[in-house]
Parts: sequence; structure tokens; C-alpha cells
Amino acid sequence: MTRVYYKDAHGCIIMFDLTNQNSFKNTLKWKKDVDLKCTLSDGSPIPCMLLANKCDLPHRQVDINDIECFYKEHNFIGWTETSTKEGLMVNDSMKFLLDVLMRQEGLQNFPNNDDENMVKLSGPAPKVEKKCSC
Repeated sequence: MTRVYYKDAHGCIIMFDLTNQNSFKNTLKWKKDVDLKCTLSDGSPIPCMLLANKCDLPHRQVDINDIECFYKEHNFIGWTETSTKEGLMVNDSMKFLLDVLMRQEGLQNFPNNDDENMVKLSGPAPKVEKKCSC
């Protein structure tokens, strides 16, 4: 089933919860699955970034040194702590992955700070409240 989700993928993000040791352990399963099912045209694995979410919460169960060793050992292109709730490092992480993908495609001159050409990442559109005339 995951093959359908991975179809034509050029990059990947695997995220875990810093307050849940099991979610960190499960990242290895996801990374192996992605590496098995997704490759670039030259046969190498697609670039994959590791995100440690919920850095805004105090009760961490995952040590930074463990993350550092894990990302290197399993060939992630990088890792960072994020907070999707607070919006910390989310856009920067996506930009980093996009930059890697663009360089991989031979587009070294991908615009960095040109607002006119920059890829915009945003959350879901606001929900529109529907009113019924019944």
C-alpha cells in the first residue's frame, strides 16, 4: 500500500515526536521502507530529512545525541527540531529539502531570497462556515 503513497517521490520527510520514544524507534522502519521503494534514476535513495517534532514541550524522551547518531547512520540529509504547533523550523526545513532537490535536478541557481520567485509553503485554507437555509 505504501508504494502508492511513494509513487514518483523525489524527496521525503520522516517526522517523530520528541516526547515519544516509540515514535523515534519507528522512524527506522519508515526510512527502510522509503529506501526500499523509492530511488532516484541512478538507483540511489531519495533525499530524506528527519524532523524531531514537539520541541516546544518540556518532557522529552529522545536524546539529541541519539538523533545525531541516528541521522548520520541511516543517511538522512539532515535533521532539526521543529514545532508544528508554534511553526518553529517548519518552513526552514521545507526550504532546505527543496534546495537539496533543486540542486539534485541541476538547478543550482534556484532563487534563495527573491520573494517573487520563492516557493511559498502555507497551511490549509481557512474553513468556510456553511450556512443552511433549511
